[in-house]
Amino acid sequence: PTSLSFGGGSSDPQVSRVVSLTNVGQSDETFSIAANPAAAGPSPSITTNSVRLAAGASVDIPITWPTAGLPGGAYEGTLLISGTSGTQTHIPYWYAAPSGIPARITVLDSITTGKRRSVQRDAILFRITDAAGLSITSATPTANTVSGGGSVRGIVSHDDEVPGLYGVDVQLGPAAGSNLFCIQVGDVSFDVAISGS
Repeated sequence: PTSLSFGGGSSDPQVSRVVSLTNVGQSDETFSIAANPAAAGPSPSITTNSVRLAAGASVDIPITWPTAGLPGGAYEGTLLISGTSGTQTHIPYWYAAPSGIPARITVLDSITTGKRRSVQRDAILFRITDAAGLSITSATPTANTVSGGGSVRGIVSHDDEVPGLYGVDVQLGPAAGSNLFCIQVGDVSFDVAISGS
């Protein structure tokens, strides 16, 4: 593959991928394989660091992530495959372990207008993610009205339908114009404007 995504999982990953290596040269060649993390920290394990291949021959090389107790965050780098003839191939890899610490609120969908005084179910659909981009389903977000006279009727989790998805029910204010609502979890907040007409 041109890249290796191990996905997002637990702090004790037990995932593996396979890299198929083919000698496209005209003679035997020895290839070395090494994982080079982008930052200090763990990297995936390679079953063999060197392999000799005849011209046209191929071999599958398992790449595993057996490290236990990973702190939350993204782990990335490249696999460097170097041939004795001077050829080099770089294959980026990525894995994320959840931190459970909210870093972003992403609004996936939101109405922009509605009738004054009307109640709008799931007017704002959003997801909470950590710094690595993994959904956080254990957070308790809040929402409130910043301006415009509207009110928040509640936040509903839709995690059973779409992992990590929340919906905000609102009632728009009595006057025409913008209603500004703020979603917050921990130190992270996001404002959404809905116009009443």
